[in-house]
Amino acid sequence: MKLKTIIICLSIITIWSLFSFTLGQSERVNTVSTQGTIISYLSLYGEYIYKRENCGKCHSLNIMDDKTKICLDGLNGKYSVSWHYNHLINPTSMVAYSEMPSFKLLSENTFKKDSIEKHCSPFTKQDWHQLTTESKTIKNELAEYGIHVKSKSEIIALIYFLDHIPQTEESKTQRLKEMEKANKENEIRDSIWATSESDIITAINNSESIILGQAIYKTHCIPCHGSSGEGIIGPNLTDDYWLHGGKDNDIVNTIVNGVPDKGMMAWKFQFTPNEIGQLVSYIKSIKGTNPKNAKISQGTKE
Repeated sequence: MKLKTIIICLSIITIWSLFSFTLGQSERVNTVSTQGTIISYLSLYGEYIYKRENCGKCHSLNIMDDKTKICLDGLNGKYSVSWHYNHLINPTSMVAYSEMPSFKLLSENTFKKDSIEKHCSPFTKQDWHQLTTESKTIKNELAEYGIHVKSKSEIIALIYFLDHIPQTEESKTQRLKEMEKANKENEIRDSIWATSESDIITAINNSESIILGQAIYKTHCIPCHGSSGEGIIGPNLTDDYWLHGGKDNDIVNTIVNGVPDKGMMAWKFQFTPNEIGQLVSYIKSIKGTNPKNAKISQGTKE
């Protein structure tokens, strides 16, 4: 009888230990991402921050999930790290009328090895070295845009996670269909742009274009170039310096084809040739206005 009692007690203790271990582990972020692939600890900690800050309330990570949420499926590489930073610090500066709150506090919060191990799983010195290297890489990329943050700030971990959200097969299929549709529309637009040069020149020289171009600028260009052209992420448009040339055809080319490696999209299929000319007309009109908080000059003087 005594032996039977001991066996029962030992069984209860074993079961409780297993339950406690499982419960403790459930609060950790797994070393396998939500998409089923092994990822870095910096991304794992960023995923923990994503969950801690309740980002899932408004966002989903899979295109097949809740359609009422903003889906981040395939966000990997879609935007520059500076875009992510500015979006997290001041959402409306990057997305007009955004209702997302600011996560500025994350730029002040820093992480340590033990804080990551607490929410992820224990890792080696090599893992820590990889994590700090990834963190410094993002810090340096941000510095190129005049953004200075602590190398171990939590905002870096969240940016890393967001910038590495993979694309599901369902998302690839849907976007392929969207791309096919867009290609057909682009063929139509290409025929319009084939004879666009004279339309653009006419619009640039039209006295009414400045007002019309200002409306286009306010709707689309303020997040990167500022409300007065002073420059934010993008360069100052009011001085005599240009990164890609300041002649009319240079400005047109920059707007039409964009600067993808710097985060500027190509606007060829967003604007008509006439609207491009109006926008160039407005940009030329603000030269030399010296707005407050103007960004330091970049590029070559013309």
